[in-house]
Amino acid sequence: MRKAYTTIFIASLTILVLCSSALVWGTPIVNQLEKRGDTVVDLVDGVLHNIGKATFFTPENASEGGTEGSCGKSESSTSRIVAVNSEQYDPSMCGKKVLIRHGDKETIAEVRDKCPGCKKGSLDLTIIVFEALGELDTGVLDITWCFINTSDCVPKNGNGGDGGKKNENDDETT
Repeated sequence: MRKAYTTIFIASLTILVLCSSALVWGTPIVNQLEKRGDTVVDLVDGVLHNIGKATFFTPENASEGGTEGSCGKSESSTSRIVAVNSEQYDPSMCGKKVLIRHGDKETIAEVRDKCPGCKKGSLDLTIIVFEALGELDTGVLDITWCFINTSDCVPKNGNGGDGGKKNENDDETT
C-alpha cells in the first residue's frame, strides 16, 4: 500500500514539474515592456524605445517658450523639432535626430529644446511634426521614440520618416 502512495506521489510531482516547466518555457524571455533603471522602454522590432506622450507647441508663442530653445537655436512652427522632457533632457542631445512612432506612422525630428511640463518618456513636438503622426484635434498621442542610428533605431520606410520632405527653414545637422 505504501508503494502505491509513493508511486502516486512521484507521478503527481512529475506532472507538476512538467506543467511548471511548460509555463516557464512558454513565457517569452523578454517581455514586450521592460523597465531599465527608471526608464520605461518598449521592445519594437528588437529595438528599445522610450514610451511616452506627444503634445505640440508653437515656438512663436512666448508663453510656450519662445523662438529660442534650450539648445540655443532659433525655432519656428515649421521646423521639424522636438523638446525632450526635463527629466531625460541633456544638452548633449541637442542636434540629435529622433525617430518618433505613433501606431503605423513615423517621423524624424531634431532635438532643440527642453519641455519642463512633459513627463519622463514624453516629447513636445512642433505642429508640423505632430501632424505627421496624428490630427491636432487629438491633442495628445501615445508614442515610442529613439535616437536615430543608436541601438539599431532606423526608419522602417527608408526615407527619413518624413516622406523625404525637408523644410528650408531647418538647419542641417548630423
